[in-house]
Amino acid sequence: VSYAMDVFGGARRSVESLRAQAEYQRYENVAAYLILSANVVNTSIARAAYDEEIRTTNQLIELEKQQLRLTKVQIRAGTSPYSNILSVQSLIATNQASLAPLKQNLAQAEHLLATLEGEFPSKADLPDINLNKFSLPIDLPVSLPSDLVNQRPDILAAEAQMHVASAKIGVATALMFPSFSLNGTFGTSGTNFGNLTAASGKFWSIGPVATIP
Repeated sequence: VSYAMDVFGGARRSVESLRAQAEYQRYENVAAYLILSANVVNTSIARAAYDEEIRTTNQLIELEKQQLRLTKVQIRAGTSPYSNILSVQSLIATNQASLAPLKQNLAQAEHLLATLEGEFPSKADLPDINLNKFSLPIDLPVSLPSDLVNQRPDILAAEAQMHVASAKIGVATALMFPSFSLNGTFGTSGTNFGNLTAASGKFWSIGPVATIP
């Protein structure tokens, strides 16, 4: 049995360093969670925006098709030149061509959102989010108190790292001084198993131990 006497605080600073390391890992976990949450929010907004853009483009194409029908009527009536048909058809073709990249972006956003949620894209059940239902804060403060910086996990993690370094300095300083411990030993010895219970085979020792660097 050995009991170390923490005369110069080396053990105390070691425990302090380990506790600061645990705090650092905890803040790193919080930071990772915040980054993940922000990515989920940004991807959800992007997905809703692409979906709304596709819906609006389809509505625009339908309106342009109506305009094309009206233009054909005007041409048959002789009130509009034939070039107007070509112009409207060009607009319809351009908008129809823009749907493919928008659908690709929507699929990429859905796959990314499923991955961020820890699901396979083929098995993810993503909710339908309408872009018009997103609401932004009306009143934004012009300035914020600097105390909010102390709530950032990266700042807290940096402080924890500094705490670890400070504690390790204390450990290194304690190692420059002698260390003391109280040691106690008790046991039996013998040339065979039968002699282990004999009184003459018992031994013990107790006393302090000093280690001087």
